[in-house]
Amino acid sequence: MRALKYFFLFAAVISFALMQGDDKAPHHPRVRYHFEVRKDLSTYFTNSDEIIEVIRQALVRKDERIIISYSSSKDSMADFSKIVRELFFFALEETDKPYEGDYLSCAVGGYDLHFTRNGESVYDYDIIITPDYYTDSEQEQMVDKEVKRLIKSFSFDEDTTDYEKAKAVYDYIYQNVSYDIIHKKNDNYHLKATAFGALIFKAASCQGYAAAMYRLLREVGVNCRVITGYAVNEHTGEKEYHAWNIICIDGKWYNADVTFDVQNGGHELFLKSDKDFKGHFPDEKFMTDSFISSHKTAEQSYVLP
Repeated sequence: MRALKYFFLFAAVISFALMQGDDKAPHHPRVRYHFEVRKDLSTYFTNSDEIIEVIRQALVRKDERIIISYSSSKDSMADFSKIVRELFFFALEETDKPYEGDYLSCAVGGYDLHFTRNGESVYDYDIIITPDYYTDSEQEQMVDKEVKRLIKSFSFDEDTTDYEKAKAVYDYIYQNVSYDIIHKKNDNYHLKATAFGALIFKAASCQGYAAAMYRLLREVGVNCRVITGYAVNEHTGEKEYHAWNIICIDGKWYNADVTFDVQNGGHELFLKSDKDFKGHFPDEKFMTDSFISSHKTAEQSYVLP
C-alpha cells in the first residue's frame, strides 16, 4: 500500500453574520455538499467535491494514508475532526460503481486521524487520515475475479428480468455461504463482515452476506442497498446489531435478509414489504425523509412466480 499527498485550499470561517442571515456575507457556490452543514463549524473546504472524490478513490486503492495539505491565514483546526468525518461520510455515499458506495463502506472500519502544523508566517497543515481496512488490495482482486466468474456462470442475458437476477444471486449465496459461527465473538476478525469472507472463504457474518448481495446485484444492473441496524433474533428474542439488503425490482424496493434465511432455513425474508419484515430496525440514517423518499418500499411483498 502507499501514501499519497494531496493539496487543497482550506477556506476561512463562514462569518457569524452569515449564520444570522447577513446578505453581505461571502457566498461560496463551489461548496455543494457542505455549505449548509458548515455553518456551525470554524472552517470548511471550498472544493469539497474534489476532496470527497480523492478520498473515495484512495479508499478504493487501499492507500495506507491520505494526506490533505493546506495553508490558512489563521489557526483553523477547531473542527477538523468533524469536517473529516463528514468528508468520509460523503466519500462512502452511493455512486454508479458497484465497488464503491455500500460495498466500500462494508470494507472500511473507520480511520485514525491527526494533523501536523508546519510553517511560521502562515498556518500550514497536513491532515493525515489512516484508514482501517477490512480487506487489502490483493483480497479485493480475488473478489473481482470471483464476481466475474459467478456472473458468467449465471448466464444472464438481455431477457433476464431483475427478479430472476435477484433470485439467482440470493439462491447462490443462500446455498454456498455459511454463517461464520467460529468468529462470531471475535471482534478483531473483520473478514467475516466483507464480501471477501462470503465469496472467497464462503463464511460470513450478516454484513458479509449483505455486502456480497450488494456487489453481485449491482454488477448485473439490479439496484441494491446495504441496510444496517438492529434485528430481533428469533432464537433468543434479543435485539442484535444486524445488516440486510433492500433490492429494487420493477421500480419498487423490497427487503431481503439472506442471513436470517440461512440461519432459519427457507426463503421467508426474500423480497418482503415492511409489514412482512418484522423485527428489523434500520439505523437512523436510513430513516431520514430523503432516504425513504428515494427508497420507498413496496406496500405488498413481491409475489413470487
